Amino acid sequence: MGSGRSAAGRGRIVTLTETGIIATWLDSVLRGDTGAGGVFTLATGGIFEEIDPNGGSYPKVIFRYQGGSDYAAIGAARRVYVNALYAVYAVWQTPSFGGALDQIAARIDVLLNGKQAAAGGGLILACVRVSPLQIPGLMNGVSTRMLGGIFRIMAQH
Repeated sequence: MGSGRSAAGRGRIVTLTETGIIATWLDSVLRGDTGAGGVFTLATGGIFEEIDPNGGSYPKVIFRYQGGSDYAAIGAARRVYVNALYAVYAVWQTPSFGGALDQIAARIDVLLNGKQAAAGGGLILACVRVSPLQIPGLMNGVSTRMLGGIFRIMAQH
Protein backbone atom coordinates (compact mmCIF):
# COMPACT_ATOMS: atom_id res chain seq x y z
CA MET A 1 0.00 0.00 0.00
CA GLY A 2 1.75 3.12 -1.14
CA SER A 3 0.90 6.74 -1.30
CA GLY A 4 -2.32 8.26 -2.54
CA ARG A 5 -4.92 6.34 -0.56
CA SER A 6 -7.57 8.64 -1.92
CA ALA A 7 -8.52 5.91 -4.37
CA ALA A 8 -6.70 2.79 -3.20
CA GLY A 9 -7.91 2.76 0.40
CA ARG A 10 -11.62 2.43 -0.27
CA GLY A 11 -11.46 -0.97 -1.94
CA ARG A 12 -9.18 -2.64 0.58
CA ILE A 13 -11.07 -4.65 3.18
CA VAL A 14 -8.83 -7.50 4.38
CA THR A 15 -5.10 -7.15 4.87
CA LEU A 16 -2.33 -9.49 6.02
CA THR A 17 -0.32 -6.99 8.09
CA GLU A 18 -1.03 -5.00 11.21
CA THR A 19 0.14 -1.78 9.54
CA GLY A 20 -2.28 -2.54 6.72
CA ILE A 21 -5.08 -2.95 9.28
CA ILE A 22 -4.16 0.41 10.81
CA ALA A 23 -3.96 2.18 7.43
CA THR A 24 -7.31 0.73 6.37
CA TRP A 25 -8.88 1.90 9.65
CA LEU A 26 -7.39 5.40 9.50
CA ASP A 27 -8.48 5.87 5.90
CA SER A 28 -12.01 4.65 6.67
CA VAL A 29 -12.44 6.80 9.80
CA LEU A 30 -11.11 9.97 8.19
CA ARG A 31 -13.11 9.51 4.97
CA GLY A 32 -16.23 8.58 6.89
CA ASP A 33 -16.36 11.94 8.68
CA THR A 34 -18.47 13.66 6.04
CA GLY A 35 -20.83 15.93 7.96
CA ALA A 36 -20.51 19.68 8.40
CA GLY A 37 -17.11 20.28 10.00
CA GLY A 38 -15.99 16.71 9.21
CA VAL A 39 -12.45 15.86 8.19
CA PHE A 40 -13.45 14.61 4.73
CA THR A 41 -15.62 17.68 4.23
CA LEU A 42 -12.95 20.18 5.29
CA ALA A 43 -9.93 18.43 3.70
CA THR A 44 -10.93 19.30 0.15
CA GLY A 45 -7.43 18.43 -1.12
CA GLY A 46 -7.89 14.78 -0.09
CA ILE A 47 -6.74 12.21 2.46
CA PHE A 48 -3.52 10.33 1.76
CA GLU A 49 -1.20 7.74 3.23
CA GLU A 50 2.37 9.06 3.34
CA ILE A 51 2.25 11.61 0.49
CA ASP A 52 -0.04 13.22 -2.03
CA PRO A 53 1.48 11.79 -5.23
CA ASN A 54 0.23 14.67 -7.38
CA GLY A 55 1.00 17.57 -5.06
CA GLY A 56 -2.69 18.40 -5.27
CA SER A 57 -4.67 21.10 -3.59
CA TYR A 58 -5.08 22.16 0.02
CA PRO A 59 -6.12 21.59 2.73
CA LYS A 60 -5.33 17.88 2.84
CA VAL A 61 -4.80 15.22 5.50
CA ILE A 62 -1.77 12.94 5.59
CA PHE A 63 -1.22 9.90 7.78
CA ARG A 64 2.08 8.05 7.94
CA TYR A 65 3.77 5.28 9.87
CA GLN A 66 6.53 6.60 12.16
CA GLY A 67 7.78 3.39 13.78
CA GLY A 68 6.74 0.76 16.26
CA SER A 69 7.37 -2.60 17.84
CA ASP A 70 5.96 -6.10 18.04
CA TYR A 71 4.67 -7.65 21.25
CA ALA A 72 4.78 -11.41 21.57
CA ALA A 73 3.78 -13.68 24.45
CA ILE A 74 6.72 -15.39 26.13
CA GLY A 75 7.32 -18.66 24.37
CA ALA A 76 4.84 -17.81 21.60
CA ALA A 77 5.82 -18.04 17.98
CA ARG A 78 3.39 -15.33 16.93
CA ARG A 79 2.85 -11.67 17.71
CA VAL A 80 0.15 -10.73 20.15
CA TYR A 81 -0.12 -7.20 18.73
CA VAL A 82 1.79 -4.38 17.10
CA ASN A 83 2.40 -1.09 18.89
CA ALA A 84 2.76 1.52 16.13
CA LEU A 85 3.19 5.27 15.99
CA TYR A 86 1.38 7.19 13.27
CA ALA A 87 1.49 10.90 12.47
CA VAL A 88 -1.94 12.13 11.38
CA TYR A 89 -2.13 15.78 10.38
CA ALA A 90 -3.72 18.47 8.24
CA VAL A 91 -1.56 20.36 5.72
CA TRP A 92 -2.38 23.76 4.31
CA GLN A 93 -0.61 26.59 2.56
CA THR A 94 -1.38 29.26 5.15
CA PRO A 95 0.66 31.66 7.31
CA SER A 96 -0.97 30.54 10.60
CA PHE A 97 -2.00 27.44 12.55
CA GLY A 98 -5.51 28.78 13.15
CA GLY A 99 -8.79 28.66 11.25
CA ALA A 100 -9.73 25.59 9.25
CA LEU A 101 -6.31 23.99 9.82
CA ASP A 102 -6.98 24.02 13.56
CA GLN A 103 -10.54 22.74 12.96
CA ILE A 104 -9.30 19.75 10.97
CA ALA A 105 -6.58 18.89 13.53
CA ALA A 106 -9.09 19.10 16.41
CA ARG A 107 -11.52 16.87 14.54
CA ILE A 108 -8.78 14.29 13.84
CA ASP A 109 -8.14 14.14 17.58
CA VAL A 110 -11.85 13.60 18.35
CA LEU A 111 -12.12 10.84 15.74
CA LEU A 112 -9.02 8.87 16.77
CA ASN A 113 -8.11 9.45 20.40
CA GLY A 114 -9.32 6.71 22.76
CA LYS A 115 -10.89 4.60 20.01
CA GLN A 116 -11.05 0.84 19.37
CA ALA A 117 -12.47 -0.92 16.31
CA ALA A 118 -12.57 -3.95 14.05
CA ALA A 119 -10.89 -3.13 10.73
CA GLY A 120 -9.30 -4.78 7.72
CA GLY A 121 -9.59 -8.31 9.07
CA GLY A 122 -8.08 -7.38 12.45
CA LEU A 123 -8.57 -5.24 15.52
CA ILE A 124 -7.55 -1.76 16.59
CA LEU A 125 -7.03 -2.47 20.29
CA ALA A 126 -6.29 1.14 21.21
CA CYS A 127 -5.53 4.49 19.65
CA VAL A 128 -4.18 7.28 21.87
CA ARG A 129 -2.58 10.59 20.96
CA VAL A 130 0.86 10.72 22.57
CA SER A 131 2.05 14.05 21.22
CA PRO A 132 0.84 17.09 19.32
CA LEU A 133 2.38 17.71 15.90
CA GLN A 134 2.91 21.28 14.71
CA ILE A 135 5.35 21.99 11.88
CA PRO A 136 5.81 25.25 9.97
CA GLY A 137 7.32 25.09 6.52
CA LEU A 138 7.97 26.82 3.24
CA MET A 139 7.10 25.10 -0.06
CA ASN A 140 7.94 26.87 -3.30
CA GLY A 141 8.09 30.16 -1.39
CA VAL A 142 4.65 29.68 0.18
CA SER A 143 4.04 29.29 3.93
CA THR A 144 2.81 25.78 4.69
CA ARG A 145 1.62 24.49 8.04
CA MET A 146 1.12 20.93 9.35
CA LEU A 147 -1.04 20.43 12.44
CA GLY A 148 -2.26 17.22 14.09
CA GLY A 149 -0.85 14.56 16.36
CA ILE A 150 1.27 11.47 16.85
CA PHE A 151 -0.94 8.52 17.77
CA ARG A 152 0.05 5.23 19.39
CA ILE A 153 -2.08 2.59 17.70
CA MET A 154 -2.12 -1.00 18.91
CA ALA A 155 -3.37 -3.46 16.33
CA GLN A 156 -3.85 -7.21 16.20
CA HIS A 157 -4.25 -9.49 13.20
